[in-house]
Amino acid sequence: MSISSIKKLTNQIAHSSLGKFLTLYSSKVVSLFIGLATLSIWTRFFPIETYGTYQLFLSFLELLAVANLSGLDAVATQAGALKQDGNFIAATGIRIGVSALIGILWVGIVLYKNMWEGTLFMAVPIVIVIILNQTYSLSENYLVGKGKIFTISMRDVFSKSVGFIVILFCGILAINKPVQLFFIALLSALAFKGAIMYNAYSGLQRKPVQWNRLKFGLNLSFSEFLAIAVTALQKPLVNEFGTLKDVALFSVALTFYNQIKMAILSVIPVLYPQMTKLDSISEVWKKTKRKILLFSGSFFTLCVILFFILPFLIPLLVSRKYYAAIPYAQWLILFTGINAVPALLRSMLSSQRRMKSIYMYDIGFPLLLIGLIALLLPQFGVWGMVAARGASVFISTCFIIMLVYREIKNEIIKQN
Repeated sequence: MSISSIKKLTNQIAHSSLGKFLTLYSSKVVSLFIGLATLSIWTRFFPIETYGTYQLFLSFLELLAVANLSGLDAVATQAGALKQDGNFIAATGIRIGVSALIGILWVGIVLYKNMWEGTLFMAVPIVIVIILNQTYSLSENYLVGKGKIFTISMRDVFSKSVGFIVILFCGILAINKPVQLFFIALLSALAFKGAIMYNAYSGLQRKPVQWNRLKFGLNLSFSEFLAIAVTALQKPLVNEFGTLKDVALFSVALTFYNQIKMAILSVIPVLYPQMTKLDSISEVWKKTKRKILLFSGSFFTLCVILFFILPFLIPLLVSRKYYAAIPYAQWLILFTGINAVPALLRSMLSSQRRMKSIYMYDIGFPLLLIGLIALLLPQFGVWGMVAARGASVFISTCFIIMLVYREIKNEIIKQN
């Protein structure tokens, strides 16, 4: 094989779905190790109560982010894929306004909870940093729609690296105030996010806004409202029925869960632009079912392996006071493996704007989880939260399979 043939083959692989996935997945693996190293710094350099309070701060921000109209991220992806810059600009304006309100409310909650340490002078820069971080996801999704996977992947690795270095220095310098750590962590995350935002906005063209696309994004946001709220409430609820130590232990267990979940979600940016360009959900399933089944099976196998490895891995990463998080992490990881199926199937529904089924899933899943948490958390503490997540994932997976099957069946009936 000639050198030109090898270059051509390499280029084809790099621009294929497999090549894009491997690029994203490789960056996620590197980010995983950096994230685990950062976790090790948190658990070894800071008091367990400080880590628990910091995680509560993040949960407050996540809870307020339910108002951030998350469905606009899908609008940004479609705008990148379909060259609809007007939609992207309009979505950005909406997101900035909402993010400013979120930042102000976050400061208010921390003050109300008597968790603020230090001068109120920090309130303004914290609000600005929150606005930039909340707006960033639009830029990322816009570039994903354009297929700039490598740019996004490198940003993720560099941003996590900066975060690790910053937290390490905070530990060495004994900076232990949660508000200061929260601000420093968000600010360090902007080190490379700013470059991505510039990349996204620098080449925009003024084009008409397609309000039906924005309306779809707003509808999608309302459907995701409950799911985001329930996810954000988990740590505050653990704190309500337990202690800051329980929050810290649950957060350590969630770190491994979230890292695998991010790896699962990394598949969606590869498949979603392709799904968006197809004209029917049956066509989407026909074109992507092999990839969905392959990715789902691979992630579940990985999670089963990690279930047995974590009891040996976690003690290498965290201090002894966090060893109680090991069984929580094991079961959360196992449930994450199942979660690949609903995540990918929901992206199918979103790509074809099947709002009825999306509403049924996005409302049904969190309502089920709320019911299970209310039943199990007061009785069993952190174990109740873990069991509630596991049962809800299994039931919701069966439910979304039924929804996708029904959409495909109804579409075929209409066509005939």
